[in-house]
Amino acid sequence: MSKVTTLGELDVFDHVRVLLTDDTEIEGRATAIDYVPDERLRLELRPRHSGVRYELSAEHGGSRWSPVRVRRCDTEADAVEWESLGNVGGVSVRPDTSASV
Repeated sequence: MSKVTTLGELDVFDHVRVLLTDDTEIEGRATAIDYVPDERLRLELRPRHSGVRYELSAEHGGSRWSPVRVRRCDTEADAVEWESLGNVGGVSVRPDTSASV
């Protein structure tokens, strides 16, 4: 299963751990998922007890998917700006049963 399919089939509140291509690891709960197969993916992750948000996105270019890109912002900062972190290298998912963020 591709990274895009894995991410697109998440449920809200699933716990996701993402390894970027530079070996940085991020994780959080899926809080917003916009997945249209063969078109686009947009996923938001939020770590528990943090103002940080991660956005993962990819587009389908007709014959294949673009790399899944990751951006980060800190909503508790004075100036909320998105910072590009790189591309997804790997994904692991753990379904959540508590339904709490």
